[in-house]
Parts: sequence; C-alpha cells; structure tokens
Amino acid sequence: IVGTVEQEKRYQLNPGENRYYVLDLLTGKQDDFPKELPEAAVYGSSDINGMIAVAGACRTENAVGTWSAGNGWQLHQVDGLLDHIIESVFVNFSDSQHGVFAANADREMGYYNNLVYYTNDGGTTWNSCTSPIYSPPISCVGISEAGKIFVSYGNITNGSLGSLFYSMDGQNWTEIPLTLPEEQKGFYTVVDDIEFDGQEGTL
Repeated sequence: IVGTVEQEKRYQLNPGENRYYVLDLLTGKQDDFPKELPEAAVYGSSDINGMIAVAGACRTENAVGTWSAGNGWQLHQVDGLLDHIIESVFVNFSDSQHGVFAANADREMGYYNNLVYYTNDGGTTWNSCTSPIYSPPISCVGISEAGKIFVSYGNITNGSLGSLFYSMDGQNWTEIPLTLPEEQKGFYTVVDDIEFDGQEGTL
C-alpha cells in the first residue's frame, strides 16, 4: 500500500493501531488510510518535498493509495506482487507524479529476489524494472523529479559499503561509486535515505 501526501509541513504521517493516518497539524483532523495494512511489510518515508509515502504488501494483498489535501485517498494496484513472499518494502516520491516502490522478496538461503517498480503518473500505473543486482537486500530507493530511479543495496556480510545504482528507464542501470571521508569510515556502511530537491539529491 502506498500513500502520498502533498503538504507544506502541515500534514504528518502517523502509524495507527491497524492503519496509517494523515494528521493535519493545524486543525487536528485525522484522515485514515481506507484499508487496514497487511501484517507483513510496512514502510513509511520521511517528508520529501512535501510528499509523505507509506507502503505495505503481503502475499495475499497489496494496494497503492495516493493522498493530497482536498482530494483524500485514491487506491490503485501494483501488479505482480501477489506471486511473491514479501519481507520488506520501500517507497519514495519526489513530487506528485514520480515515485518508486521496491520490495525484498522470496528470500532463500540469504538471497533475495528484489522487485522494483516506478510510476510517472502519481501511482496510477506502476512499471516493473529489472533489478540491478540479484541477492543483497535493498536498503532504500529514491527518484528525482526528472524520473531518474535510484536503488541502494546493503552489504551486511562484511561491513563494507553497499551498492548504489541509477536508471532512467528501469532497465539499464549504472553503478555510482560510494566513498566516505576517512573519519566516517566504519560508522556508515549503507545508504538508508535518498532525498531530492529539484535536481539536487542527498544521501
């Protein structure tokens, strides 16, 4: 389940007892997500350019919902997820149109089948991507306002930096070399957040 919130720090995404809700910090009004979240993987992102997103999926159900002030919730579907065992999910929007959804799925002996989807129409249509690499768990995803998709993979086995890739079409991927200042080595081992402000991005 994916939800987006257009706001100017007036709206806040909160986990409820059995579903997420958007809270209007000015009026105190609460807007519940129209479905209970699956009991499997659930993820809520931070505020990125006035967008807040929440994702959830399990083997028996998934939905995509977008929320904006004055319009409420609209639900959509992500095709292809019900054939997989979902362990964790990620979602990120850069604006009201561009979003990316990913899941770590079908783990077997420590290996994952990583699923990645992107949308250019606010979540109405989700396009399946090839995964840049097979095996390591995804640690986060991001997308720029130009539609450039980013996927980060963790490397939790040896403590080294993970891998970061980008793509413009979801099919052809380029790896971005990751380096850290000497004083930060050993403290950070994986990208866990990607945010874009126009053409500028932050890891």
